[in-house]
Amino acid sequence: MTCIVWGALGINDGVPIGYKHRPEFWIEQVLFLSTSSALRSLNRVVYSSMLPRGREAQFFGLEITLDLATGWISPLVQGAIQNRTHNLRFPMIPNVLLMLLALGFYIWVDIDKGMVDALQAQSEE
Repeated sequence: MTCIVWGALGINDGVPIGYKHRPEFWIEQVLFLSTSSALRSLNRVVYSSMLPRGREAQFFGLEITLDLATGWISPLVQGAIQNRTHNLRFPMIPNVLLMLLALGFYIWVDIDKGMVDALQAQSEE
C-alpha cells in the first residue's frame, strides 16, 4: 500500500517525491517484489482457513474465475484516467481506494470466527 500512496503523492506538482526520480522506482520495485509473494501467501492461507474442508476446490475455482472475469477492468479504468489526465500518477487513485477497501475488510472480518464457522459447517454435513 505504501508504494501506491507514495506514487499518489506525486500528483501534486509541489511535492518533490512520488516517483519523480529514478531511484524511487527502483526502491518501489524492491519493496513490492520482496513483499508481494509473502502477502499473496498470507491471503491464500487466511482464505483457505475460512473454507469448509472438502470444498476448497470449489471456492478457489470461483476465485480464479472472478479474477479472470474482472482482470480487464483495472487496466481499462487506469488507461482511461491516464488518457484524460496525461499523468501517470492519477491512475493510482483507484488503487489507493481499493487498497483502503481491502484494509477495511481485513479489519472488519473476524478471521478466527470464520475459521470456527468453517469447522462447524464441516461437522454439520
